[in-house]
Amino acid sequence: MPLPISVSNLISGRTIESSRIEYKRGWNPEKVLHTICAFANDYENIGGGYIIIGVSEEDDRLKTAVGLTDAETSALEKDLFNKCNLIQPRYMPVVSVESYQDVNIVVLWVPSNDSRPFTCPMSLSQDKGRGSERGYFIRRMSHTIRADRDEVAELMMRAKRRS
Repeated sequence: MPLPISVSNLISGRTIESSRIEYKRGWNPEKVLHTICAFANDYENIGGGYIIIGVSEEDDRLKTAVGLTDAETSALEKDLFNKCNLIQPRYMPVVSVESYQDVNIVVLWVPSNDSRPFTCPMSLSQDKGRGSERGYFIRRMSHTIRADRDEVAELMMRAKRRS
């Protein structure tokens, strides 16, 4: 499935609000998994969001494409598939490898989904003692946060209204 927006418009920020975009310089599986869960939960009903990997951001404005090698892209796609299998109910974003400023970047399109609300592990590291703990994540402005008790209740109410 192709992206519904051009990569240059997505990165320049002219079309989509920053609350719907997360930039990552490189692959950080735990943070990306939490953000996928947050966009898929779409707490503010804004249509999900995009995670762009291979782009650094400074001062919330200047974006520099640092890119990913072919090997990094391949490893990312494989690990992303495995990590997304940890989301309950199961959820997979749309993955697109794009060329931007002569380097490869990975764009994850995470539309909201009627199967929400979604949970994922709080930690991907089993030795932290929280390896089996799960959480609901949401977006607030341009931040991915763990939903508190009231926000979880609201997610559940919205799910019941859709059924």
